[in-house]
Amino acid sequence: MKHLLLVSLTLLCSCYSGSSKKGQKDKRDSICLQKELYALHKYVDSIIKIDTILQQRFHCFGAGLTKDKISIDFQDIPEDSFEFFKSAFKKEIVDSPLLEFNIMTDITMDIEIIPTTEAKQPSQSTSFVLRPVSRNIPTGKNLNPDSLSMHAEYARYPLSTTEVKIAVFNHSQQKYTCGNDYSLAFYNNSNQQWEALPTSPAFEDIGWVLLPKYPPHQQTIKLYTSEVPNRPGKYRIYKTFYRDTKEVTYAEFEIFSNLK
Repeated sequence: MKHLLLVSLTLLCSCYSGSSKKGQKDKRDSICLQKELYALHKYVDSIIKIDTILQQRFHCFGAGLTKDKISIDFQDIPEDSFEFFKSAFKKEIVDSPLLEFNIMTDITMDIEIIPTTEAKQPSQSTSFVLRPVSRNIPTGKNLNPDSLSMHAEYARYPLSTTEVKIAVFNHSQQKYTCGNDYSLAFYNNSNQQWEALPTSPAFEDIGWVLLPKYPPHQQTIKLYTSEVPNRPGKYRIYKTFYRDTKEVTYAEFEIFSNLK
């Protein structure tokens, strides 16, 4: 009987010890997971928040953090585009099993509210007007013009110009992609800096695939002269392109006051 009791106590201690070790391992694993989760969240969130072009491209303004996942919310995209956005995000930014992706349809846009001059009745709705937005010059690796180049239709334009057409030529043997988004800048000789100018308040959500030796991709860029009047000098249109990494190039042109 004593022998059976001793065996039972030995087995009980052994089970408790195994259970304790398992609990300690689970705790260590949980701590490691949390550290990995916080580090990855900080990395992804910072990448998105410092790059306005990336925000526009993926309709995403930051990364959320839950108990065991990092949440990437695509704002107001079509459901049939969800897998494309998710795949592109994993390929071009980061891929991890800790990421989860969602579509958020309830979005508050950065818009200016212009009240009507007439006295409003309670049933009347507020008018919403989208104003042109100045976008920062994109950062990234400078594109080699031997691989891909972008040119304005003309090198010189008159002061009355309101549109500039650009063409993108793929000289390489590789495939590039881009969107409709762009940045526009004017070179201020006084402070010797490029100044961002107003651009379209919203871009049509289209992805362009630039294949080798295909006809050039063309795009019309509007100059919002009602916001900032044209000035004589140098201008640049910047666009971001994607291959293995994010790469940037520009088309430069000049506006002259005495050109007709």
